[in-house]
Parts: sequence; C-alpha cells; structure tokens
Amino acid sequence: MRAPPEYNFFDDKEFEEKYRNRLDILNDVDKIPFTPVGNPLVDNPIYAIGVIAKKDKIFELTLQDAISAFMCINGNNSYGNEFSLRNYRTSSFTMVFGVNNPLVAPGLGKLIGKKVKDPAYTKASKVLPSFIQIRLYRAFMLEFLINYYLDMTENCSTENNCVSCGLKTDFNFNKLQTKFYFLRTNKEKKFASGATREWFPLIGSISAIQAFSGYSESNVVCGKCLFSVQFLPQISNLFEGKLVVYQSNNTNFTKSIISRNMDQFEDLLQGDPEKKIENIGKKESHVYVTLGLLDILSVMKRTEKLNLTMFNFTNSGTDPFARIITLPSQTLMFLHEMVNEVNVRNELERFIKIEKKILKYQDKYFINSMISRNDYQLFYQRTYKKDYQLPSPKFYHFYQKNIRNWSDNALLLVQEICKISKSKIEEDKIIRVLKSDVQIDLMNMIIPIILEMLSANNDHLNGVLDLFATKYKEVPSRNPWTLFKFYLHPEYNHKTDYEIVSFGENNFKNIFNENILQEIKRFAYLLIQYESRRQSFDLDKYLKTMHNLTKFDLMQKYIMIAREKPGFTYHKIASLLNSLYFNEFQFFLRVFSTINQNIELEYVSIGMEELISESGLNNQIIDALLNYIDIRSDRISTRRIFKELEYDLRNGDYSADNFYILLNDKIEIKNIELNKQNTLDLLSENSYFQNGRSGDSFSWLLMRNKIRLFLIQYKLILDQEPRTLVQQIKEV
Repeated sequence: MRAPPEYNFFDDKEFEEKYRNRLDILNDVDKIPFTPVGNPLVDNPIYAIGVIAKKDKIFELTLQDAISAFMCINGNNSYGNEFSLRNYRTSSFTMVFGVNNPLVAPGLGKLIGKKVKDPAYTKASKVLPSFIQIRLYRAFMLEFLINYYLDMTENCSTENNCVSCGLKTDFNFNKLQTKFYFLRTNKEKKFASGATREWFPLIGSISAIQAFSGYSESNVVCGKCLFSVQFLPQISNLFEGKLVVYQSNNTNFTKSIISRNMDQFEDLLQGDPEKKIENIGKKESHVYVTLGLLDILSVMKRTEKLNLTMFNFTNSGTDPFARIITLPSQTLMFLHEMVNEVNVRNELERFIKIEKKILKYQDKYFINSMISRNDYQLFYQRTYKKDYQLPSPKFYHFYQKNIRNWSDNALLLVQEICKISKSKIEEDKIIRVLKSDVQIDLMNMIIPIILEMLSANNDHLNGVLDLFATKYKEVPSRNPWTLFKFYLHPEYNHKTDYEIVSFGENNFKNIFNENILQEIKRFAYLLIQYESRRQSFDLDKYLKTMHNLTKFDLMQKYIMIAREKPGFTYHKIASLLNSLYFNEFQFFLRVFSTINQNIELEYVSIGMEELISESGLNNQIIDALLNYIDIRSDRISTRRIFKELEYDLRNGDYSADNFYILLNDKIEIKNIELNKQNTLDLLSENSYFQNGRSGDSFSWLLMRNKIRLFLIQYKLILDQEPRTLVQQIKEV
C-alpha cells in the first residue's frame, strides 16, 4: 500500500477520483496520535494544527486533526487545494523550502521537453501556480500522511529512524520522487539523496549544525515531519530578516505565539488576491516580536520556570543559516512584571517604535539589548530638545535592576550624588560634559563630589565599592558612569529626598576580591607617604591629577616604594593592574588615597622562593643575575653591584643586547650561559607597557622593570637576613 497510485496529473477528473480513493486507506485516524516530537521545526506546525482543531491540550492531537487542518483549512473541504494555494502565495515559502520545491519550481514547465507546451504546466497568474504544480504538491502531502499512518499501524521492516523525530519508519522518499517524476515525464530518474532542503528546511546543510545537529546527516525523514513542516510558511514570523520558530517549556506559551502569528496571517490573506502574502512581521519585526511577547505575558500567570528559545533561520539560497536566541526565565519575568506590575508598557512602545529611526544597529534594539543584558542606548540619547522624552525613573530603575543587576542601594547612591552635583555645578557645564564622548570629563566632575561625601561619611564607602565593582560575569560592560549620565540629565527632576544610604560589609565581598582591595589600600597609603616627602607636595592637587597617571607611571612609583618596603613583586603589581579596568583602578586609588591616610599596615615579609616565583622572570635569567652578582662580589662590594645595575637599568643605558652581553661576559660558568631567544619568547604576554625594540612579543622596557623590581627586593632580603649568596642560591 506504500506505492502511490498511477496518478494522472494531466486530467483533473481522474486525478481527483484517485486522490479521494487514496484517502480511503486512512481508517481510525482519530486514534493515532499526532503530538509534538521535540523538534521546533515540526512542533510549531503541530501547535498550529492544535489551534485549527481548537484543542486545549496539544498532546491530545490525532492524525484526524492533521488531515482536517490540511484538507479544510478554510472551513470547507477543498482536499488540500486551498492550503496549497496559500503556501504558493506566501512570500516566506521559499525562505522555508527554497525555489526547487515542486510547488514553486520555475523549471517545472520544461520537464516534458523544451518545445512541448502543455496547459497543465502553464501558470494561472503570477501569484497562482499551474494545475500540475498544485496536484503534484497535494499528492506529496497525502502520501506523507499515508506513510505516517502505515508506520503507526504496521510493523516496520527496517531499522531506519527519522533524523528529525526518531520515529522508526519504512518511508522511502526517493521511491516516491522517482514514481512521481515518471508519471509527469514518462522518463526514468533515480533520486538517491533522501529528503532534501526543498522538503525539510536546513537538512543536509553544514551551517545548520549550529542549531540542528542531526540535520547534517540527510536521509530518512518520516511522513509526519515532512507533512508538518509544510505549515511553516503560514505560521512563521520574521526576526531580523529571517524566520523564527519557537520552543518553550510551557506549551500554552508557545501555542499563544503561534496562534498570534496565524491571526496575523489571516489578516494578510484578506488583501489583494493577485498579490503575494507578505511575511508575518515584515515591517519592524523587532516591534512585532516584542509587543507580541508583552501581549501574551500580560494575560499569563507569573511563573519563574518559563523560558523561550527562538530558532532564527532561513533556508533560501546556497547558504542556509540558523542561530539560537535564548530568553531565560529572568528575561521573561522582567517583561511580565513590566506590563503587569510596573505598568510601563506605553513607555516601552514609545521607545521601540522610534529605535529604527535613531539606532544604527539592530543589536542595539530593546529586545536584543534585553536578551544580551546590555544597556539600552535610547536611555542615553544625547538630545536635549523638548521633543525628546526621557524614560521615567521607574522604567529606568526597573531595567537597571533586573537586566543590568544594579542593586537598589547603588542606584539610590547615584541619584544622591547627582542631586548634590546639580546643586553645586552649573547646568551648562553638566550639559557640555554629558554631550562629550570623553568619559574622563564626567569622572572629573563627579569624583570630587564622591570624595567629599566619603570624607564626611564613611558609611558610603561600601556603597561606592558596590557601585564600581564590575565583576558580574553574566552582565557585559557594566559601566557605572552611564548611570550618572542618566540621572544628571537636565530633564531629570529629583523630587524625592533620599536618605543617607548605608551599605553593609557583605554587599561587595561576593563581587569584589578582598585581597585586591587590601592591596590597593596598601599601595594608596604607601604612595601618599612617598609623595608627601616632597616639600612642594599638595594633597588636593595630587588627588585631582591622579587620573593622569599611566600604567607606566604607576609602575615607576611602585618601584620607588619597593626600594624601602618588602613584598613588592612584579606578580603583585601585574595582578593589581589587571584585576580591574584601568579607569576603575585609578578611581579606587584616588578614593583610598583620600580616606585611608591613617591606616595601620601589617608588615609584609617575603622569602627568596616567593620572590623568584613572583618575579615574572624565567629561571635562566635569575640564575644569570645571581651568578653575576656572586662573581662580581669578589671584586667590588655587593652594595656597589646593586647600585650600578639599578642606575643603568633606571636610566636606560643598557639595551637588551648590551645587558645580555654584560651578564654572559661576567659569568664564567659555561652551563649558565644566557639564551637570548628564550628570553625574548618569555614575554609573549600582553604587556601594558609600550613594546621595546624587539617587536610585539618582547618589551625591553617591561623586562628592565621586572629586573629592577627583582634586584631591589632581593637586596632587601639580603639586608634583613644576611647570609652568604652561595647559601641562598643553593636553597632556592
């Protein structure tokens, strides 16, 4: 019974008679399940069948529902004719199946010969296919249903499983193609590739692996899956120029999305019958998707387990594409609360309807910003005209708290700081700073206010740390200065008097490395001590110019402190500077220099083994240095050796080549010869100093500072624990 009948595609009466006789094979179809399979390309059409059948529970669908949805999609039994005409008119059909599907194949009229023309092959119009196209497409659809019916009612004789749903099936798609080709052309042709992209989207496509791994192995697809995907052109909406299918852990949620798309398609269908039916959501697809989610969530009960995955794909052309967009429960709960509790839907609509005109890139649109947890650019539109309307503080605060993970305390502290700033700074200056792209201008305006607050009340310190600590892995590019940019806007009115915000000690410990914090405090305190020895030192002036310090400047100051204090190694300064964004490091250094001028520091001891491991130098260079010092100490004092090396390294009298030659010439032990190339290869790390003379992978300036730090700390160890050099070298 799997072999199709001898359809006569050229005679309407004979074709319809055999078509209806073929339907008689299907018995008791209301007992055969037609339920979701776990593949969104198949499941979305099954949800559509559930909507058409008006079934509340999707897992109660049967084959009878599927047959009725295809045969009577317009309410009258057209035996699939109306369904086929709809698909042909739908612009998204070729995005799902390409142009080689028999329903739209442009070369179908040439199959019986270049010179022979048959009315059956002639298109009725630009938007209506030929008779043979409709009949052929309907015949395929019916055979898909019949083969699924036989798979479910007969014992399968093969071990073949559908690559889409895993169902064991005897369906041979190649034989069906071969048979229909012969009936149309009276010629033999073998098909040996199984179901192709013209029948099942993305199958056999390399790029599809990123979303649907099983589809890279084309071959067996069961009749149920091949039938179901034919609904996709009428139920899929566009997103960023590509179609979308949905998958969720909540069946009612997915069903509601599909139902909304179907309603939209029915509205489009009522247009000019001589025109193509446009893709659902073609105009402003971001608006369509966002408002659709809001509409559906507004009538749903709150659930913390709700999630949604959008499979964004196109099957057209030679380069099919698929990507996965995930909306986790946090994102959907945010939208749910936005429309049901915070009540800012009207504001959101106002923004998303103008973002196409203002924002250059689609990844900056609200829905993409929300999904990626980035800040929304329209919040900071640098327009200070009356026609620009800021988001309400309620909307802004809600977004920053739920999407950007800023705490209530941090947001309130920013508002308090901005309120004080507006009372002390002229509005014209604030506007000039906000219009500038240079962030340092904003920092220079705000930091003195923060320092003044901290000096008056140290309760704010942990709040500042909470605000400026950006170690949230799940939230990208969390920059606190954007918050100031919003609340400083002249149009923003601080009507509420905020109480002094006090923060607990535990607010920042989970997001900020306490050891790094102590290192910055220690460095800031010692740096102030060192700088204050100068007669012309002015603390206020020094603090204001601290942001001008470069990483190289800080390294030099670190080395100067290391001359007198033990425990300063290259590893520690590198960890310190790499633990934060540099502008944040500057900020904390400035804060701790202001409020921690009378702290007590524990004595930091360091041993030879720790010094070597944290020096940033390889063992070969360290051996050469220690042996050089040992050999030279026979002729001059150890103090003079360190003085010579430090002077020459600090003033740059040595080039890298000269320094290597110096060490090698003085070392008389043959097996300690310094290998220059290994030394160059050592510094493949990303240096935060300018590269020296030897290219991108090596910086002599950085090497010089590493050696200086090592020698300075090594001398301190010798001064504190006077032992022979040979003893120390052997112990290490």
